[in-house]
Amino acid sequence: PGAVYGPALIRRNSNAANTMSGGHFFMALKPEFFREPGDFQKDLDEMIDALHAATPIDPQKPVLVHGDNEWAHFDDRKKNGIPVPLKLLGLIKGVADRAGVDFLLGEVSENSPSLWGAD
Repeated sequence: PGAVYGPALIRRNSNAANTMSGGHFFMALKPEFFREPGDFQKDLDEMIDALHAATPIDPQKPVLVHGDNEWAHFDDRKKNGIPVPLKLLGLIKGVADRAGVDFLLGEVSENSPSLWGAD
């Protein structure tokens, strides 16, 4: 039947046996249709800066916006490499050996670094 919405949420979800109701809605807008080019991005940047500058409830957890965690992980992986479990390295080496190609990820042993691709 699709996702419920509005008052149907209450009616439909009041029956615990009928819990299957999922739906997604995506909308893409071109800000230039509504504002001068660049104005939306400028205002969005200002809003993000204001959110980042907000005093967090927990001083150990700064206020984040969508994408902050992903960029932090990207920067960490670029600097420190990609964590690859030793077991997975062994499996990849096995594939390379069976295919007769060089294994370029280094030695696979208990002493192997757990990161691949670090500078």
